[in-house]
Amino acid sequence: MRIFFLILFFLIWGSIQGFSQDWSPQFEKYLKAGMEERQIPGMITAVFLEDKLVYSQTHGLRTIEQQLPVDPHTVFNLGSATKPFIGIAMAMLVEEGKVNWEDKVKAHYPDFQLSDEGVTADARIQDLFLHNLGIAADDLLWTLDSTSTEVMLSRYSMAEKIHPMRADFHYNNMLYVIAGEVIKAVSGKHWTEFVEENIFLPLEMNHSFSRAGEVPAYGNYATPYLVQTDNWIPHPLNLADQMGAAGNIWSCLEDMEHFLEFLVNQGKYKDRELLSRDSFQFLIRSHTLESSPEMDPLYEGLQSNFRTYGIGWFLHDYRGEKVAYHPGSIEGLNAQIGFVPSKKLAFFTMCNRDWAELWRSTFYKAIDLWAYQDDSRDHSTLAINPTESFFQEWETKKAEDKNSDALPTITTEALIGIYIHPMYGKAEVNWLEDGLRVHFNEYLSFELAHWFGNTYLGKTQNKFLGWDDYFEFENGSLLVFGERFVKQ
Repeated sequence: MRIFFLILFFLIWGSIQGFSQDWSPQFEKYLKAGMEERQIPGMITAVFLEDKLVYSQTHGLRTIEQQLPVDPHTVFNLGSATKPFIGIAMAMLVEEGKVNWEDKVKAHYPDFQLSDEGVTADARIQDLFLHNLGIAADDLLWTLDSTSTEVMLSRYSMAEKIHPMRADFHYNNMLYVIAGEVIKAVSGKHWTEFVEENIFLPLEMNHSFSRAGEVPAYGNYATPYLVQTDNWIPHPLNLADQMGAAGNIWSCLEDMEHFLEFLVNQGKYKDRELLSRDSFQFLIRSHTLESSPEMDPLYEGLQSNFRTYGIGWFLHDYRGEKVAYHPGSIEGLNAQIGFVPSKKLAFFTMCNRDWAELWRSTFYKAIDLWAYQDDSRDHSTLAINPTESFFQEWETKKAEDKNSDALPTITTEALIGIYIHPMYGKAEVNWLEDGLRVHFNEYLSFELAHWFGNTYLGKTQNKFLGWDDYFEFENGSLLVFGERFVKQ
């Protein structure tokens, strides 16, 4: 009997030891290999399991040119991983009794106006978070201009209706901007101030920013990079605070560790309840079907049985458990926040190379290691740049379309002038130095090169590097981005 109990003891002890195994070396190896393969300059990553951090590391450089290393206080842009913070902020206001999820938006934010009167009248607070109101996203409003949030939303009221209300999923940054305005209207504080006071402060996120405009003065930030022909190209910071509620919070390793603890404990941090468990559960409940197209083979490899969307969270199942996550990507900076509620595991990573895709596959690697003690799966081979095939096709098309012999029928002098679009503002065509330039709203510039006939290829000069498109002139109009700007 003593031998039996000794054997049983060692079996149980071995099981406990296996469960508490430190998977950091395997995870570290996985990360470093991925960074090298995908040419990622710098990265921060953390994993929180049950009641402690099981992994937290900085890697690489925040700025290549000065060889400045990433440290725990180096801030990265969360991009659309900002959206869960906006959902949490609204949930706090619901708990305070200042607003209800089913309240009509118009009741709290009288300036709310969309192109469809029926949608405007019936849209609820919850709808702002679910990407299903049926109004076009129109991100050109903030990429072609840097204006106030109020002016931008006034122009957005002209955005077309693309499907019936609540009938389909269409990812929409602008509705989160409107949610930020509702927070301001209900709380009496700008959404940035409300998030700072009610989320950053109690979570001791002392190096995080809700205003991107404050990041340059802070100094310790990750320089965004694009990779072109195996070269790192530094990218200007995106400081578009007019759409900040949709994707412009900045944070660092130390601060995000605290946010992970808040997620694992479903609304609590260091025994302080910031949000009730019921309210937290509401955020990660399936509120609408997520019908976005497959980005890459990773989603097929996960073998999920459902894909839905909560309040600021994508939801699906992996290995039989519900997973909540939100990625973010904005000009050379990528992020991923995610957690598995039933396993009490939370994760985040941020890096400073555009479309590296390691930021998504590492999440599922962390789940495999710490939730299932399984090191057999390699998701990195399935996570590919979802835009890569598009750009390859675009490069092929440009090469095929190029025809210098097809001369323009409109003189250069006739092209010069100001073109207006009712939503997107002004496009000014000028001859500068040795070529044509187009300036949108005195904010974003494109250099034009003749391509064929009256069509020119425009490439960005000062922001959104690597973005090009055809600029076609006809009948006193400029056609670009699928829109028509009319010459004045």
